[in-house]
Amino acid sequence: MKSFDRFKRKKDCDNTKSIVEELETLNVETIHGYKQKYFQESKHIWKTLVPKQGQADNLQGELLRQIEKLRYEAQNNGNINWDDNFEYFCVFINTSLKNESSLSTNQKETVDLIMRKIQKHGQYAHSLNTNQVSDSLFDVMKIAYVDDDIYDFIADCISVVYINHPEPITLIKKRVFIGNTSIYITISSI
Repeated sequence: MKSFDRFKRKKDCDNTKSIVEELETLNVETIHGYKQKYFQESKHIWKTLVPKQGQADNLQGELLRQIEKLRYEAQNNGNINWDDNFEYFCVFINTSLKNESSLSTNQKETVDLIMRKIQKHGQYAHSLNTNQVSDSLFDVMKIAYVDDDIYDFIADCISVVYINHPEPITLIKKRVFIGNTSIYITISSI
């Protein structure tokens, strides 16, 4: 059993190294210092389309709820609670915004870069939290991205979606079976 544990630990360490390497290539300098342009629209979405508890039943509200949960987790908790839900948020936001016709190709590429960066920071924090990061690899700057710029950029992209689709876009939850495992996926009605 001990030799298996050593093998697993080496594998986990190798996985952490690849996360670190990818984090170093995800450069968001192009939007460093970005200031939110559509704050009022985001505020309106938050007040009218995001419920006080639970998931929103519309795309615009759910996207904003998820990016704000990611922001809060990074800035207030240092991604210490990173789990599959946060992973899902990253994928859902990335996929939804990349499929949105009202965003430019450049905006979609930036969304992809940002969401992968947020995800990699979370994965690094999770590796640290589960003792998969060796002391030689630990870097406090890789745990969480805490500046507002990338979160504000995503919030602005969500606001652009809202501006182009002011009526709530209904979200449909579907149960999907993969082998013996069932998962729920959320799809928009657009």
